[in-house]
Amino acid sequence: MKKLSIQELTTKLLLVLQRFYLVLIFLIGTALFFFVRINYPDHKLEDSTLAFFILTSLFYIPVSFLLENNTKMIQRLLLMVIPVLLMGYYCFILLNLDLPIDQYQVFILGLVFVLFSFVVPFLKNETDVPFWTFTKIVVTQIIITVLFASVLFAGLSLAIYSLEVLFKIDISDKVYQNLSVLCYILFAPVYFLSNVPEKAEMFKQDNTFDKFFKILGLYIFLPILALYTLILYVYLVQIIIKWELPNGWVSTLVSILGLGGFLCMFILYPLRLQNDNKFVNILSKYFSVVLMPLLVLMSIGIFRRLGDYGLTINRCLVLILNLWFYGISIYLFITKSKHLKWIVISFATVALIVSVGPWSVFSITKHSMEKEIRQLLNDAKLLKDGKIVDNSKFAVVVDTITSKRLSEDVKYTFRNFGYTCFQPYFKQSIKKWDAFDVIDKLGLKNEEQEYTYFNAYTNRKDMIISIESYKKFIELNGYTKGRDTLCSTADLKVVLKNKILFVYQNGAKNPTITISLANKFNMFHQGNDDRTFDTKDMTIEGVNYKLVILSASGNFIRQDSVSLNNMDAYLFLK
Repeated sequence: MKKLSIQELTTKLLLVLQRFYLVLIFLIGTALFFFVRINYPDHKLEDSTLAFFILTSLFYIPVSFLLENNTKMIQRLLLMVIPVLLMGYYCFILLNLDLPIDQYQVFILGLVFVLFSFVVPFLKNETDVPFWTFTKIVVTQIIITVLFASVLFAGLSLAIYSLEVLFKIDISDKVYQNLSVLCYILFAPVYFLSNVPEKAEMFKQDNTFDKFFKILGLYIFLPILALYTLILYVYLVQIIIKWELPNGWVSTLVSILGLGGFLCMFILYPLRLQNDNKFVNILSKYFSVVLMPLLVLMSIGIFRRLGDYGLTINRCLVLILNLWFYGISIYLFITKSKHLKWIVISFATVALIVSVGPWSVFSITKHSMEKEIRQLLNDAKLLKDGKIVDNSKFAVVVDTITSKRLSEDVKYTFRNFGYTCFQPYFKQSIKKWDAFDVIDKLGLKNEEQEYTYFNAYTNRKDMIISIESYKKFIELNGYTKGRDTLCSTADLKVVLKNKILFVYQNGAKNPTITISLANKFNMFHQGNDDRTFDTKDMTIEGVNYKLVILSASGNFIRQDSVSLNNMDAYLFLK
């Protein structure tokens, strides 16, 4: 077994600095972002900054490969500057990570940059053997890197925990969080990049086929693929005989089959070149033909869902995936699956085109939803001079079908595109409104309510409570749905109703102390679904009482309604 020397490690590190220095700059920025957020939580760091560092670091991986093959100074400068300018404009000007559509975009762009990293070095190469070898090595190194980073994190975490247990050292949770940044954001990428094949090794015509990949592709993936295909064809025959529309799930199943088939073709690519396995030859030549009728079935399923429920982001993406399947299947049939790298190139290109710009699936879906909502408002006679009629007192009767469809469209549009889609319908600002405020204003029936889970608790490690002026201490706990009494003794009873805590003393019928929890629940609602608060933020103090909330969990049913599952608190009375 070859020993790894300090000199070799130093050489690898220097090579990483030489090849991927642009990537490392933004990886360090990503790590610093997490360090600041962990250790200085009061500093307001925007998520768009994190998106900028991550996307730019991924962008510079394929760019680094281009720089290796480019010696012209002006082109090199453009390749170095353009990515950071594009990502800066996108992240700090266009991006709004509060909206799910922008979160989708960030994910898709990251995926596109990763996929292009596999194919950029081989765009001008006529054979796919170097591409296959490079991909095999890189994927293997990704798995090894994740394993090494996880073992390193687990081992160091256990060592730190042993210090805490054996020597009674109080170690903050921030230590473990900082350690995870070191292991996964700094060590893992540097280790992975140090094992990316060098330029001289990338183009070796080596199609050595490991036994592992042969077993995986030929004896595991291929039989599963055949069984899966058989099941879908039996279903296809069934719906033809019954002459009925396919189930909506068929799109997902055919997509899995298509992607699984392409993956199997890629794994077995060296066997196809050797041309000595008839099953691999059949897969390479005829899989795209076998897939075609199922793609038609998928198309019918998609258009059925579009007709029944309208256009959404997910359905638009599935439709585009379906069209891509048609195109790549025709290409593979014509070329007899000779160049598999075009599967990756075409997929990444289509993903990039449909994710940004006015022609993106998000813009198309937004325009479609706005058009449908306006049509429904007109049909329901809820528009006057382009503004929504105040129907909160149900002056206009909206039929059940229109009410349900309009309610669903309003909630979907609000959730994915924000309030700006509805602002033109109102004279006053609706920036602080949610979908249900619009639904209430329209006078629509809302049989289905949306629940937002919350779980808030006090940071007990920093908890200091002043109790010198209080005579009584009561521990409140055990509140569950259907039981409103938090504490009951012979001379004291504490009850929680409608966000108000009532304290009854000495069997009195009327409460002697009333504590409103509305502001605290509003604080929970504005935060994340799982948050730690300082003791002062969880304390309510009155003339003759002090309440310290230790933890509270439940669901928000709109902002003004709360369903509480549990609450633990300390109550001090004078």
